[in-house]
Amino acid sequence: MFKEDLIGKKNYPVLMNLQRYLYTPNIVMKKRLNLLKRKMLRNRMWFSKLTGVERGLVILSLRCEVKLVSITLLRVLITMLSRFSYLLESRFIASIEQCGKILAGQLAKVAVSWGNKAASSWASNISYIRYLGLISKPCW
Repeated sequence: MFKEDLIGKKNYPVLMNLQRYLYTPNIVMKKRLNLLKRKMLRNRMWFSKLTGVERGLVILSLRCEVKLVSITLLRVLITMLSRFSYLLESRFIASIEQCGKILAGQLAKVAVSWGNKAASSWASNISYIRYLGLISKPCW
């Protein structure tokens, strides 16, 4: 019943993350939450982007000495982590990736047309995309 509810609401990636987090140790989850809190405080987003309830959930989850086993709480925390990871991403890296993704797609298409079958994976290789974004003319 729980899986059908999540899939019905088009939260399938959240379900996959939830299954992964259910099998990770509780210490790992708390370290990720602590890292999220520190990054958001450092970037001055803790009070401006999070509601009081979300801040309270993170603080209580960090202070709680028992293992987090509530599926609802884990689902909410994972959704928050995925939502705010976008906010914490650097604008510089995002612009480099945007530029590099265009170039990587074009170069991969040319290489495949020349007969290099392995070149189709270049368009999705994040390291290659960032490299092309850095060496290209600055579009950021």
